[in-house]
Amino acid sequence: MPERKQMATVTVVTDDDTGMYHVGEPDGLFQQEELLEYLRMHGQKGKSEMLEHLAYMQFQILETWRIVNRAENCKAASAD
Repeated sequence: MPERKQMATVTVVTDDDTGMYHVGEPDGLFQQEELLEYLRMHGQKGKSEMLEHLAYMQFQILETWRIVNRAENCKAASAD
């Protein structure tokens, strides 16, 4: 099994009593030192691979959104 190191974190706000965030708001960032080390070590290829993977993650969001909408449309159509 490959060894892994966490470079970024994405969380979702589930409760906030400060008024600075709203419930459901995504929040995330790269660990700056990890990202610097990664880009220094892997250079242009690493930058390209990282951006490609982030694009894949965007695709996952969009594809899952399509699934949610299809399910909602099916529910609405069956309710009619």
